[in-house]
Amino acid sequence: MNKALVNTVKPIVLKIEQIFLDPNNPRFLSPDWVYISKDKITSDFIQQSTLERMIKNYGIDKLAANIRINGFLNIDRIVVQKLSTDKGQEEKFVVLEGNRRISAVKVIHEQLITNSDINQEVLDSINKIECLEYIGTDDEAAWIFQGLRHISGITDWPPFNKAKLLVDQMESENLNLTQVGERFGISPYAAGQWMRGYKAYEQASKESDFIHELDMKIYPYLQEIFGKSSIAIREWLEWDERDMEFKNKLNLNEFIGWLYPKDEENTDAFGNWDKRYLDKRDDLRTISYLIKQAPKHFDEFRRELNLEIAYSNALASKQQEIITDTTAQTFNAIAQCIQSLNNFPAKALRNSETKGNLISKCKEIISVLNDLIPEVLDNAKN
Repeated sequence: MNKALVNTVKPIVLKIEQIFLDPNNPRFLSPDWVYISKDKITSDFIQQSTLERMIKNYGIDKLAANIRINGFLNIDRIVVQKLSTDKGQEEKFVVLEGNRRISAVKVIHEQLITNSDINQEVLDSINKIECLEYIGTDDEAAWIFQGLRHISGITDWPPFNKAKLLVDQMESENLNLTQVGERFGISPYAAGQWMRGYKAYEQASKESDFIHELDMKIYPYLQEIFGKSSIAIREWLEWDERDMEFKNKLNLNEFIGWLYPKDEENTDAFGNWDKRYLDKRDDLRTISYLIKQAPKHFDEFRRELNLEIAYSNALASKQQEIITDTTAQTFNAIAQCIQSLNNFPAKALRNSETKGNLISKCKEIISVLNDLIPEVLDNAKN
């Protein structure tokens, strides 16, 4: 049984100079991501490039401005892990959770070189930081601690990063969907949706005709295939649960082509995401509807590649079917009514209550006819 995380951390107070940003931060994950070995983490070049990346992409300047005013608040403590340190040197630690906040503190310290106008209490709060030191042995500890915060959505990660975390945890620790879901506070169903979407991404990035243009932007669409409203498209792609892959490779290529359409006049050009035929992931629900409920209009979409028109035509056709069905049902009901009246036993009319009920119902029919087609009664009178 895995040790509870609470038993793998202990309080520690560190000087900011002892704390180093994590260049392997899970938020940096991308298909071309390069792992930085632990012995290089503390190098000035790696630390500066990591800080610059944080500043560029994750709103560090705004967070730093807030800390300059309010000081560093230990609402959630930074989680760190000790790095191997040469004998006689001050201990060094890498951030497992809290890279944004430590980046903001480091930005403030850089600003102090040219601008020392900062409240002493604020300065004290950023010189020494109350942290939690991770003393466990899991090599993927950063994924675990950040996943606890970001999979549930404190600072949202891109969907691809979430899925990569889940799959890595499942495979490295042989977790099932229930176990990995419990670890990150989501249902087994949601965990399965993330995992299957990631497996689909892996297949598409290796086996499709779009391996050069495929990137993380497609992942939400692949994840949506495994939603409850997209069963039909999953069946169209022939998803195999045992092998975790789509068996219909032609349909898979066609699907990806909707998202990375190529120039018809230059088939050697890469597909262009910005010209995709499915604007948003929810469009897959529309595709699924067409496959299941309006196959003729699904074929129309495949020919014309205009989902809005195909869907509108499908709804119009469905409405016409409803009108036709309702009309047929009405005529059948009228025929049955006439037959019933013709077969109504004369003997029953001798009962005054029965006769009264029949007259009342006939008046209701006459009233409806008069509202619907008043000329019928006028013609009947003549």
